[in-house]
This record gives sequence, C-alpha cells and structure tokens, in this order.
Amino acid sequence: VYTPDFQVFYKDSSIKYFEVKELKYLDDEFYEIFEILQKQALLLDKSLELVTDEFIYRDPLYTNLKHLQRARSNGTYSKKFLEITLFAFSNVESLTIRELLEYADEPNGIGMVYKLIQLDFLKINMNEDLLGPDCLVMRGIK
Repeated sequence: VYTPDFQVFYKDSSIKYFEVKELKYLDDEFYEIFEILQKQALLLDKSLELVTDEFIYRDPLYTNLKHLQRARSNGTYSKKFLEITLFAFSNVESLTIRELLEYADEPNGIGMVYKLIQLDFLKINMNEDLLGPDCLVMRGIK
C-alpha cells in the first residue's frame, strides 16, 4: 500500500498529494511506478506531485523560509509598529524593508518585519527576493 508523504488542502477545496524524494533515489523504475500512482490519485480527484531536495533547497525560497520559521518561533511585534506599518502602505504599493524601518523609526526592527510577513500582514516574492534590508515588501492579506 502506498502512502504519499503529505497532502495539502487548498482554499478552493482541492487536495493535492506530495511525495518528497532526494534526487539520488530517483531512477527509471521509480518514475514508472510514480506515473501509475499519479493516475491512481487522479481517479480520486487529486493530483500527486513529486518534490525533490533540489526544489526544497533552492534559494532564495529556502533561506526566506528559514528566516520566517525563526520569526514564527521567536518573533514579536508591537501594536504601534503594526499600525505604523499598515499606515505606511496607505499611499504606496511597496517599500524596501529599510524604507519601512526608517519610516517607523525602528532601525533594528527587521525581526518585527519578518514576523509581520510570517503573519500575512506583509508579503514578499519568496521565490525571487532574499529577505533583508533591500527586500521589497507589500501589504499582505490581513
């Protein structure tokens, strides 16, 4: 019996299975079996995707996720900083983190920005922009 590594439930009610494998374990036999498993998943109205270590460790996404994980565990922000941050985006679409920190008069507040990104108050292009003072941030979902 095959069990994928995990499944993701999307907001549109779709479900996708994921199999995670290191590249060194992928061979022709694996791909033959995996294709059959993908067809079986489709019969369940789900898709099955392969995720490799090469995909997981690609930068800047991997480095950004590590920063945000630290913010999730250790980060805090003040209500005042959140209010100033949200107000800063009332007339502009994006700012660098450095510009936001200067506007908020919080030169050492980069951890608070990371926490607000982690909480969806702010957003960045995780796949293209490396988190840091020159990273562009935009208003998030919240």
